[in-house]
Order: sequence, then structure tokens, then C-alpha cells
Amino acid sequence: MSGLMGFDEAFRAADLAVRSVRSEGLRDIERLVLEGSWHRDTYQTIASKAGYTEGYLSRDVGPALWEVLSQALGVQVKKTNFRTAIERWSEATQQPAVATVSPPSTAATAATVVDVPVDPLPFDVTDFRGREAELATLTQWIVEERGRLLCLSGLPGVGKSWFAVKLAAQVRGHFRRFIYEDLRDRPSPSALVHRLLSRLAVSSAESAPLADLLDLLVQTLAGQPSLIVLDRTETLCCPQNLAGMYASEFGAYQEVLSALASRAHHSCLLWVGREVSRVISAIAGSSCRRYVLTGLSADDIASLAIWPEDIEASSVAWQQLSQDYGGIPALILRELGRRLSSFGGRLDRCLAACQKEPSLVYTYTEAWLAPLSALEWQVATWLALSRRPLSWQQLGEYLGTPPSLAALESLCDRGICRSHVQQDLVWELALPALLQPYLCDRWLTELLEANASDQLQWLSQYALLQTDAPEVVRQWQRQTLLTAVAEHLDTQYPTAIAKQDFLAQALQTCQLSAPSTTPDYRPGNLMNLAHHWQVPLPEVSLHGLQLRGADLQSDLFQGLSIAGADLTQTLLAKPMSRYPVIAINPHREEVAVGDQDGRLLLWDLPTGRLRRAMLAVPEAIDAIAFSPDGQLLAEARQDGTVRFWDLSSDLGPEQFASELAYPLTTLAFSPDQESLVGGDAEGNLHVWRIASGQERHCLPAHAGTITAIAFSPNGHRLLSCGQDCAAVEWDIETGTCLKRFQGRLTNVLGTVAYRPSLATELVQAVVVGRDDGQLIVWDMASARPQFIMNEPCEAFMALAMSADGRFLAASDVDNTISVWDVEARSRLCQITEPCAPVESLVFNPNRAELMTGCDYTVQRWEMPSGQCLGVWRSNRHPARQLALSIAPLQVLSSHDDHTLRCWQFSRKRQRWLPHSRLQLPTLGSTPDSVQTIATSLPPHYWAVGMVSGHIHLWDRTTQAWVVWTMRLPKAVTALALSPDGTHLAAGDAMGTVALWDLSKRIFRWQKNQVHLDQVMALTFSPDSQYLYSGSRDRTIQAWDFKGNAQFTASGHRRRVHALQVSADGDYLYSGSQDGTICQWQTTTGQLSHRWEPPDADYIHSIVLDEHHHPIAIVSDTQTLSLWDIERQTYVATCPPDDEPWWHVSTSPDGRSLICARQNGDISLWSVPLGQPQGQLRIDRPYEGMQIGGCLGLSESERQMLYSLGASDY
Repeated sequence: MSGLMGFDEAFRAADLAVRSVRSEGLRDIERLVLEGSWHRDTYQTIASKAGYTEGYLSRDVGPALWEVLSQALGVQVKKTNFRTAIERWSEATQQPAVATVSPPSTAATAATVVDVPVDPLPFDVTDFRGREAELATLTQWIVEERGRLLCLSGLPGVGKSWFAVKLAAQVRGHFRRFIYEDLRDRPSPSALVHRLLSRLAVSSAESAPLADLLDLLVQTLAGQPSLIVLDRTETLCCPQNLAGMYASEFGAYQEVLSALASRAHHSCLLWVGREVSRVISAIAGSSCRRYVLTGLSADDIASLAIWPEDIEASSVAWQQLSQDYGGIPALILRELGRRLSSFGGRLDRCLAACQKEPSLVYTYTEAWLAPLSALEWQVATWLALSRRPLSWQQLGEYLGTPPSLAALESLCDRGICRSHVQQDLVWELALPALLQPYLCDRWLTELLEANASDQLQWLSQYALLQTDAPEVVRQWQRQTLLTAVAEHLDTQYPTAIAKQDFLAQALQTCQLSAPSTTPDYRPGNLMNLAHHWQVPLPEVSLHGLQLRGADLQSDLFQGLSIAGADLTQTLLAKPMSRYPVIAINPHREEVAVGDQDGRLLLWDLPTGRLRRAMLAVPEAIDAIAFSPDGQLLAEARQDGTVRFWDLSSDLGPEQFASELAYPLTTLAFSPDQESLVGGDAEGNLHVWRIASGQERHCLPAHAGTITAIAFSPNGHRLLSCGQDCAAVEWDIETGTCLKRFQGRLTNVLGTVAYRPSLATELVQAVVVGRDDGQLIVWDMASARPQFIMNEPCEAFMALAMSADGRFLAASDVDNTISVWDVEARSRLCQITEPCAPVESLVFNPNRAELMTGCDYTVQRWEMPSGQCLGVWRSNRHPARQLALSIAPLQVLSSHDDHTLRCWQFSRKRQRWLPHSRLQLPTLGSTPDSVQTIATSLPPHYWAVGMVSGHIHLWDRTTQAWVVWTMRLPKAVTALALSPDGTHLAAGDAMGTVALWDLSKRIFRWQKNQVHLDQVMALTFSPDSQYLYSGSRDRTIQAWDFKGNAQFTASGHRRRVHALQVSADGDYLYSGSQDGTICQWQTTTGQLSHRWEPPDADYIHSIVLDEHHHPIAIVSDTQTLSLWDIERQTYVATCPPDDEPWWHVSTSPDGRSLICARQNGDISLWSVPLGQPQGQLRIDRPYEGMQIGGCLGLSESERQMLYSLGASDY
């Protein structure tokens, strides 16, 4: 037969033989090897033609092939004798007759009998890897459960066709025929049925109705069991419509699927595509099944045959690869397959490089999302901008109306969204990580490429910030969305004035817009842009606007009028103070915070909004605790009192204890709510009966402050620890000590707890602290360390253990918080708080969350990820330096946020309001701060002296900072502008004095260290020709215009910090910390006179009144007075106050006086009249803000805003 048998005939014979020894015939790759061997090709030749490696064919495929052929043919088969062996076997073996099918005769058919051909697979699946569980499940359903219709769907490139053919290869031995059809040519339903009948060797009439064709097809499939794979069925769908909605000409496919699923036959149809017909949900059952193919797992990806043998990859890298690319094989092969070699086969390095270029997968995602409807685009965009799963209710709030469930189901059908149910039975929709960057970039691109009017329209549809999002999401939204929009608009509105005009006009446009049923996010987005740009809007009214998504947590909005606005979805500033103490309600989603200012505030945890303000007395709060039922809140204040707040009523606090010698530092309710226990600063443990208020025990527990207490679950025992390095377990009924743990001198104990033990009915008493630089959990019973954390802890501020004993949190002096898994002794996360060391740590008893508190800030963190969920922060930037400017009279204030703010009296509102806010120039990366401010008599300049020695000059005419480098060697301690406004003098901390000519923009002269200590005061002669300097070295020096020294005067016993020249220029007045005022002759520097104001502790400054008489501004501890130097009489006195002064200065013309107290009150006085000119505060974030008629505020929130400086009018 050699030479008579062709390869095709030989392959059919070999395939038939192999089927006798295994369930499936020869694979495609085995056919390639056989064909090459038939033609005497080498493995190298076969590999080069087929695109495989020679080693793979010679070591893996070939030996296995020859072994199975040896079993099938009954002789030893090798590559060299295959041709001879198969020919001999064919001669000795008679082929069995192939079955024929004679379908019943119908109007649509003409019976035909033909030989059934051998049906090959459409492509080789030899290299298929993974998905064993899915293959096993579906194989059982097809073979054992006789499934008729399997709808296989999944993302583009996830491997649906690959999987379907692999599944077919596994089960086709149970069918007589295998048919594969690719529907990319979009055949009509009738055309497809004709095609299938033709493949089954059954003829059909072209004009037959579809119903008759389906009858014939079902009958044929009943008599001729067949496995049919119909691939790329998504081509039949209608784009820009919901998933599974077929184009009108393909609507009858629903009848095809229904017939094949519901009518009896012995065949199976695999309907493969990205989307599944809507009819499937109605017909799904035992014979019809839908299966969604998801991305490959990390292990399956690692097993793929595409990777080179020398690849270096850890399990973490494989996991990251699966997450970054959704486990989609086609995408992984395209993006990493061609890049991996560039990184030496290092998968981690390749992934790191690809993560920096998310646009690499955009072509794929564009094709994936192309069929979406408009509503689906909206929902997907909201999910992307929200960066978290959203519930149906949340989507409805964002969109203005709940989206149709059909649209959400469609997104899930396409694999674009995934639905899941939370523990609280809330259904949520989530977006795959793969789509997040693309959808965000797409939205930003469309927004930024739109024209100006369309940009505002885009900003009306989506919120750049979401007030109900976790803080970690809002931080991302600020950095990604808000920053991108702001930077784009920067090119259109480059100056602060241009930005202010744009925002004002856009907000006015919002007010004039017609009411709409959909939410308008423009006002909130515009306010967030103002916040980002640091552009104040004091003259803008937001009356009637809905500030959705607006973040008003800034003192930037001082003086803003938001009267009548809706603040329902707005972030508001919080009144927080130092040393916050925290307690979480065990039965409600709320947290209580007390502080050193005496505030006790109850906050809603999910929204961060204020529920209740409990303001009784101003005494600082040291400890708070909720009762087990969550109905009572106990507070302990520094005055030694304990009060109860009934949270179920609006009544004030109930006095519980008031005669404590020392304030309580800790509080705890017993589990049965019959006892209250408190530990005080002296180490005493107080136990009260709640019902009667009687103190049962007062136990001398510790030799220092008690830092923590904890009840056992049954309430019979109590643990306490203190600053004496001891922990004690008590019998609460008798007050006796059951166990005492005494740490070494090197120990520092932080907290105590009862941890669940291995026996469910028992608990273990533990004490936690530090020893030898490590955190340790000691067992109280044995006094031995039970858990030692693996990393060093040099010092801590606070410790806390979760109720289940799983987590341990520690804060240190470096402003970091470490959270540990106690059992694993490993650190889960580390949190950095840049503001201040964290002194309060509390775990949420209801969920894995941690609350932290430091000065002016309380935060909520998710465990164990360490992501920030919420922030309660006081946005206070108190003034550091003050000055008065004239024409018009204005107050200048410098602040820690590197701003210089200007305040002006509003006649319309009859109060001082912010007028402008200037961002100080930044020079270098070193932080800098304002040391002194000076203003000119002609209203031309404001000069600002910095700690770094730099001097910044603001030109009031051009409304810009003068670009001119002026600097002294050390911190600028004194500034003065000449009366004609043409010269600026400056002195520094090392006694240097310098002069600049502002009119010519030139440096005149600099005298280095002419004083032995810092310069405290500078002043010019009335004709601007002479300069005088006073110093901490107690001397006064005089200079002429050219820098020539005129005289040095000494006579004060302390520093000279106030200077003033008489109107005629003949005399110089100086004020000193020694309490004296001296008069000097300007021509000779001789002392003419000395005065000492009676009852004055400090001389602040010296001015000239309207008659040119010298007036000294002096003060004692409580009052500020104007003292006529020559007449030696007081001409005016400010009302006394217990708060001390921190700043007193005068305007350039000497007619106005500004004085500020430590409590934030600032007063202005007319020097000529000796009467007040006004009063203001600039340290509160909402000073001057109008909130009358605002919607969306509870009464507690309204009172909170009043305390932050807001008013109704």
C-alpha cells in the first residue's frame, strides 16, 4: 500500500485507531507531527513551520504520540516507522461502515443519505492550560445531565472560543457529529439553520418557514446526536443598546434558542459570545444553562504555555498580573508577551513598567465598551469616578433617578460590572480594576477637549468630589479629577483675578439656570475649584444653589454668602480642639468626641455629619464612655465632675458625681450596665452603682495616673493599668485584688484587655506594653510574655486592642500608627499622621475599624488595609502676624498656610469681611514663615519679612508681587517703609540693617551686624532722609540716606522695640522693655528727656496725634491705654479683659490701632478719638459666612457653624 495511501487517509485511519484507546481522537498538534513524519521532516522543520519550539515537539508531543499509537496499532510505533505501521494496520483492519441519517420527510426536506465525515476541531487546543474545575463541571452537565443549550459568555479575549473548543474536544466522543460555526458573517436565523442541516447532511427547501426548519433540525438532532459550537454570537447584537438585544433582523434567534433548549433531542448546542440573549433568563433550567467565563486565576496564568522557560516570577507577581489585566489571556499575551524579554524575563519589573502606562490596554477597553448604551455609559462613569462599589440607591441619588434594573443587568451581562451583596444585605455594583483608568481618562479627555460652555455642562453631570465617599476616595478624586480640571482651566484663567471672575460668572449662570429634575453638580464643582486654587469669593452670593459635592472644609470661605443654599451633600468644617477623647457607640453607627475646649460632639460615622452637640460647661473633657445599650454617654471633666447624657432625649446632662478630688482619666460601664468605673489622675479606682449613684469602692489601685480599664465579659472582674508599670485584676463585687502584674522599670504599660481564649467559654486577661524596645502582650495569670511583636517600638503615645483580640494598634512620638496582627505577630499596616502625635486610639466594636485622635483631628481607618474612611479636622489657621494698611483701612494677617490675608469693613453687611487672600511667593523647598509685616503711608506697598531672611513686596497698584530678590543674612525682625513710600528698610536677627530704593528698584546699602543683637524697630525721619534702628542690644543707631552712621545712642536698660520721630524731625522717641520712654536729639543723639508711664507693664509703640504730640500705647496684664507722653496723662483706656494681648501695632499714619488677644478677639481703635473702630475674629474658618435660610442643616449643625464664625445675616 506504500505509495497508494495518502496522508489524509492515513490520518483518518490513525485517528480511528486512537479513539479505540482514548476518549478523544488525535489533536491538531499531533496531526502536525504525523504529517511532518509522513513526509520525513525533522522535528526542527516541523517546529519552524508550525511556530512551536523544537524541544516542545521532540520532548513532549512526539513521545506521547508514539506511545498512544503503539497501543492503538498493537506494534511499536516511532517517528521513522509511522508510515509503514499505519499502512500495514489499514491493510489488516477493515474500516467499519459509517452511520447514515435518514431524517423524516417533511415539507422542508428531501431525505438524503451520505457518509458522515470525520469532524476536526477548528483549531489546536493542545496548549490549553487551566480551568480544570470549569471543564469538569460543564462536562458533567453535558454528558451526565444531558444539557441541550449552554450559553457561554465572557469578556473579550478571556478565551471563550478556546474554552468552548477544549470542552468540545473533551465531550465530542459522546456525540456522532461535531460542528463548529463562526457567526462573524452574521447569518440570518433561517440561513444558520440551513447551514446546520447541510452540515448534518440533510437537505432543506430554501423557502421553508423557520418553524418548519426548526422542526427538521430538532428531529435531526434527535436521531443524530451532535455537538454544535456557534461562536462569535455577539455580532448579532444591536450596538448602543442593552446587552443581549439582537438587531431586528436577528430577533428570530430567540425562537432558535428556545426550540433547541426546550424540545427533546440528544444533542448539545454551545452558544458562545460576549453577550447572551435576553431570552435565556426565561428558558434557563435543567436543559439550558448560562455560564460566564471569568478571567484566569494567577495559578492558571502561570501555567500558560506562552511563557519562556527562563521567566522569573514570584507568586505575588502572578497575582498582580491577574489583577492588573483581569486574567484575560489575550490581553496578557499582547501586552506582556512582547515586552517581557526587555526586562530579562523578570515579570515584576515588566509589570511595574506597564503599570506606568495604563493607556497600553485602552485599545482593548475601547472595543469592550463600544456597545454600551447611553445609560450604561453614565453608570459605568459614575462607578469609575466613585472608585468603589455603589448600591442601586446611591446610583439613583447621583443620577437623580434610580437607573433601570435592566441597564444594571446589562452591565453585569457584559462583564463590565460585578454585583455582590454586602453583609448588611445591601446589593452593590462594582467595576473591574481594568476599566477604572480608561473610564476616568475618557471622561477627563471629553471634558478637557470640550469648549468653554460644554465644559460647564460636563461639570453639571458629575461630581469631582463625593461627600459620602470614604476619605481615601476623596483624596484620589482631589489628586486625579479635581487637579486635572483645575490645571486645564489654569491655561484659560492664568491669574487669580481671572479665576475669581470665571468662578463668579459661572456661579451666577448656575443661579439663572432653569430648574432641572437631574442634579446639577456645577456649583459644588466650582466651589471645589475655588478651594483648589485658593481663590476666595467674598463678593459672591450662592443663594438658592445646591452645593452637591462641595468641600467647604476651609477658612477660604470666610465671608462667603451661602444664605438659602442647600448644604445636604456638602462637607463642612468641624470644631475640633486639642487632646480629643473618643468613644464609639456599640449599638449605633456614631462616635462621640470630647476635647479640651469642653465640647462633646456626637457624629454620624457613615456620613461624618454632626448628630448632636452636647455643650454644658467649658471645662476640658478627659474621658467619655458609652453604656452597653448605647443609650447613655458618660463624660468626665477636669473639674472632677461626671455627667450622664441620655441619647434618647433632648434633655441636658444629669450630674452623676461632683466631689472627686482628682479628675478621671478613664471611664467604663459594666456589661450589665449596673456599675460605672473610673480611674483618676492620682491612681484611685472609683466604682459606682448607676441606679443609686452610690460609690461602692474607692480603691488605691496605682501609684500614678490610671491609663486604661477593662471589664470582663461577665462583668465580675476588672482590669486596670497605670503609669506605675503595674496592672491589676479586681473582683468588682468585693473590691479585692485578685492578681497584680508588676512590670520592670524598663516596662511601659499602655492598655489591658480580656482576649477570647481557645475555650469558647473562657477569656484571657492580658496587659500590653513595651519592654526592651518591643511591644509585648503579657498573660496576666502567668505574668509571662505571650506575644512579642517582631519589629522594634522605641516609644508609644497610646495603645489599643480590638474587642476580639485580633488587632493591636500603637502610636508613637514620630506621628505614626502601627497596627499588628497579634496571633501572627506581624505588622499589618503603618499610618502616618502629619499633624501631631496620636494620643487617642479606639477600635470599633462593631467592625474592623480604628479611630485615632490627635490635636484638632480625628480620623477613621479601615482594618487591616489602613485606608482612611473619614476625617474630622478643625480647619483653623490663626493669625501669626498682624498689620494695618490705610486708604482704605484694612487688616493684614499672615497664616501658617503661607497666605497673607486682607480684611476690610463692609458697609453693606456692617462687619469686617475678608477682602483678598495672597499666596506668598515660594523660594526653594525649605518651609518658611512670616516674621513681620509693614505697610507704606502712601498706599503703594506691603512688605513681608520672612524667617529665611527673604523680603516679599506686594505692589498694590499692579496687584502683584514685585519680582525682586531682597534678602538679609538671617530672619527679618523689623521692616519700615519711608513716609514718601520710596524706600524700604529692614533689620535681621543678627543686627544687620539694609536699605532698598523702591522707586528705582535698586539696593542702596547694608550694614552687617551693626547691632550686637537683633533689630527690634526701624523708623524714618519725616523727610525720608534718615533712618533709625533700635535693637535688643539696648542701643539706637542713626543713618543718613547714603548709609553714613550719624550716632549711636544708649540709655535704656532693656531692648528698644518702639521708635517714632517728631513731626519736625528734631526729636526721636524710643520705647523699651524697661518701661521707659526716652527723647533724643536727632542732630547729636543726646538724651533730652525720660518718662516712665505709671501702672504700665509694657510699651508697645509710639505715635503722633493730630496735633503732633507723642502718644505711647502701653498696657498692663488686662488693659491697653493711650498715654500722652508730654502731658503724662492717660487719654483713653480699652476695657479690661482676662485674656492677655499677643499683638499691638498702629497704622502707618498712626491714626488707628490694632490689638489682638490670645482668645482670638481683635479690636481696632481710633487713636485721635480714643474710641473703638471695630472688632473681628479671623481665626475661625467661617468668620463672616452668611447661612441664613440654608437647607440641609440640622439644628446641631447650625449651632456648630455659628461657633465657627457663621451668622444668619
